[in-house]
Amino acid sequence: YGTQAFVRQISIGEQVSSALVAHDTYATFELTVPADGKVVARLNWDPKDGFLEVILGDQHIVPAEHNGSIVATFVVSADRMHRIVVADGAPWDYDSLDLPFVLTTSIEPSSNGGFPWDY
Repeated sequence: YGTQAFVRQISIGEQVSSALVAHDTYATFELTVPADGKVVARLNWDPKDGFLEVILGDQHIVPAEHNGSIVATFVVSADRMHRIVVADGAPWDYDSLDLPFVLTTSIEPSSNGGFPWDY
């Protein structure tokens, strides 16, 4: 997915304001959760500034519409580190990039103990 811009530890419920400042880059957020469940990650940005995607494992999530918002839900296990990657969604562009974004997370208890197919 390009060049890693930075890695940052975050907590559930934290509102993270950051930015990508070059095309073909990504930011990694490492999250450790207190309990098994489902994490809801919300990414918001101004779509006039560019295009972002979220990567969870090998799954690339892009917005259905170019509206500057992605909501992704994924199953997590307690006391394990999970990664949320925010990447430039238009790495082929040659203009300059300064793309601020806000990432927030919350956790919901899993209804069946956190099986991966519980979406």
